[in-house]
Amino acid sequence: MTVVSASLSHIQTLILSKQDYQLFLQSRPEIAATLDTALVGCMVLFSCLDEEINNVTKQARRTPTFSWKAKIKVAWKHETFQELLDGIRGQQMAINTLIQLLQT
Repeated sequence: MTVVSASLSHIQTLILSKQDYQLFLQSRPEIAATLDTALVGCMVLFSCLDEEINNVTKQARRTPTFSWKAKIKVAWKHETFQELLDGIRGQQMAINTLIQLLQT
């Protein structure tokens, strides 16, 4: 998640620091749309991940120890977490591609 955050910050710096990037995005609406899609995708994935984590840890927050039921719940959700993490990796690759486009 830190890598995604750093990459998004880098994009923000690139776009806001120079007028050329803003003109570039205005002249290339498909890149602006792709950037928007990547940002929305990140937001959705992180929101889903947050919801899944909250659902799994609800029980743990009520008691001082992580019960065996909570551990089973985490194991049961392993595939869901893996799919979300794979989605985040995909978004990171898309964001890196956008950074390369913005830097050329």
